[in-house]
Amino acid sequence: MNWVRQNLALLGLLLVLIVIGLLFGTGNLQLRWSTQHAEREDGDEAIGSQQPRVAGDVVTIDSSTFEVSKIKLAPVGTASLPVTLQAPGEVQLSPDRMAHVTPQLAGIIRSIVKNVGETVAKGETLCVVESAELGDARASYLAALSERGFAERNYERWKLLFEKGLRTQNELYATETDFTRAKIKLESTEARLHALGFGDQAISDLKKNRSQAVSNRYALRSPISGVVLERNLTVGQNVDTKDQLFLVGDISVVWVQAVAHERDLSQLHTGLRATVHVQSMPNSSFAGTVTYLGQQVDEKTRTIPLRIVVRNSRSLANPSLVLRPGLFTTVEVDLSTRRQVRAIPESAVQTEADRSYVFVEVKPPTAGNNPNSRTYSFQRKRVALGAQANGLVEIVDGLAPGERVVVENAFLLSAEMEKSNVEE
Repeated sequence: MNWVRQNLALLGLLLVLIVIGLLFGTGNLQLRWSTQHAEREDGDEAIGSQQPRVAGDVVTIDSSTFEVSKIKLAPVGTASLPVTLQAPGEVQLSPDRMAHVTPQLAGIIRSIVKNVGETVAKGETLCVVESAELGDARASYLAALSERGFAERNYERWKLLFEKGLRTQNELYATETDFTRAKIKLESTEARLHALGFGDQAISDLKKNRSQAVSNRYALRSPISGVVLERNLTVGQNVDTKDQLFLVGDISVVWVQAVAHERDLSQLHTGLRATVHVQSMPNSSFAGTVTYLGQQVDEKTRTIPLRIVVRNSRSLANPSLVLRPGLFTTVEVDLSTRRQVRAIPESAVQTEADRSYVFVEVKPPTAGNNPNSRTYSFQRKRVALGAQANGLVEIVDGLAPGERVVVENAFLLSAEMEKSNVEE
């Protein structure tokens, strides 16, 4: 008993070794440790496979990340692209399609017929003006008309008497002179009415209805067809001949004033086709023609003015007028066409500072331990761009025909490269 008590610790240690030996002998301890170790390795591998790898200009992602990112590829192809000049522009009224309406006679506004935004036909009444001068002009015309009639009848009577020998030659000359003077006076008063805006029909009506002579009101009419853009009057207002009462404009055709740099002057000429875009209407474009190039280069900006005439409607099927004076636009002038050039979608191009890049697919390796897992590698390449049109851009240098480039969600690859650079 004394020996057992003295060697109790040694016996306990021997018992533990025997238990561990039995566990190893049955394989339970080895199997459990191996399973946990294998699970840890698989977990580490799965976690590692989800993280993109960046090596220089190459980004590598696994198949699951590729599917989630919705990255799409397309080969470098060929296309014919127009060479265009892009410039900012502004919509303006065409000066030969606008009219500043002023009264022909000073007077008082008695009624207003048309307001801002309303359409008006040529010759249609804009407002009614009361003028004392008008009554005098009408009365003078009717008096001259009566005098001419009397002088004409008197001349015909004296001519008949002269032929019968009852009047002398001098007496006939005197009546003829009076007749000529009356005709000149009538023509003068009629010309005055024309200057006041009376047409031949209005003067003819005045002859038939002489009671109009007591009226001193007249209708101020629009000289063109269009839209009332400005109205500067109120009822009862005193107006003078220098006052602009209305601005009427025909905006079915407008001007777009743009500017071009002097370096593009050699490629520009009148007659070139142009397309006008408005930021607030991304799905609309308006066709126009270059009708004027400035004759002088601005000394400060080194630009020249450019005028484009545009028909103000989306299409023949939708003739509503949408371009408004003062609206800012972007102008594309077609200079020439580059045929069968290397081209890719504009969405494939990533810009950094003043440089352009695309991501090109390199041959993807297969994961070593799992043949069913695939990785995708993309190399960032710098490219030189050329003409752009119809959602495509010309590749002047940097890509070969047939290379597959990322055309959608390439910014995700750029973000991974930036993240890698920051971590380093």
